[in-house]
Amino acid sequence: MSRRLTRFIGKLINAVGWVSPTFGGRMAFYLFSRTATRTPKSDKEKAVIAAAIPVFAQAQTRTVVLSEGKAVAHVFPAKAANGGPRVLLTHGWNSSALYMVGMIEGLRSAGAEVVALDLPGHGASPGRRLHAALAVEAISKTCEQLGPFDLMVGHSFGGYMTVASVRGVLQGLYKPQPRKVVTIASPSDVRIVFGRYVKMLGLSKSVHNGLISRIEAISGRKVEDFFGPKMLSEAGVEALVLHAEDDKEVDANAARQYADAGPQVQLQWLNGLGHRRIVNSPEAIVAVTSFAA
Repeated sequence: MSRRLTRFIGKLINAVGWVSPTFGGRMAFYLFSRTATRTPKSDKEKAVIAAAIPVFAQAQTRTVVLSEGKAVAHVFPAKAANGGPRVLLTHGWNSSALYMVGMIEGLRSAGAEVVALDLPGHGASPGRRLHAALAVEAISKTCEQLGPFDLMVGHSFGGYMTVASVRGVLQGLYKPQPRKVVTIASPSDVRIVFGRYVKMLGLSKSVHNGLISRIEAISGRKVEDFFGPKMLSEAGVEALVLHAEDDKEVDANAARQYADAGPQVQLQWLNGLGHRRIVNSPEAIVAVTSFAA
């Protein structure tokens, strides 16, 4: 959206919020959880997808039914029959499993069986809606139906939601119990994400509060319960945190916060790789496969 349209929408939501902060918060949350179209936006993205399609043709497709919509998982066999680990990969916001093809192939070459999940509203999964509670449900039910997994790896939003799933932050869902977890360029605090969104739209304080209330009503948890390092500490699982200090989308302080979650967490800087290139980089693949072993 253009800056002018963004501000117009923000003023419209604020007007509704002036009458009813609850309804204004619902409007803001609806817009926040609306996913983008899946049409590639550049020639580079088209090339990545074209290269990934033959690889994905080797996978079995499994559908995971959720309380709201469905998620599609791509099951890739290992390239070497050496009893390697079973790995679940989860992509970031407005991305898909297709954009993790380098990591998929790297893990398979190292002997891993890989399940790459398309979150609702992304990739091969239907819909145009995703939020934290739905993402946690998708990951947890994938683990329940297609697991267990030795290693769970998530990029960006996917890493954050992987930690939430392993923590068992939502009541009534299957709690995955992997041996290890890897986050790649992942945020640590949904409150920061919401804050940027509120600032971008110029939303009022009352609408901001209504937005927070909405996610708390849907998840059944206070928003501070979704603090990534706290969840990782409580999960107690061995973890590797990969991040680049030059990441312009997720501040490097998020990685430092994860590293402070306990002695079971390792932090490795992969500087110069930014936010997106890092996930399929040779450096990340070596780090993840070594950690899995």
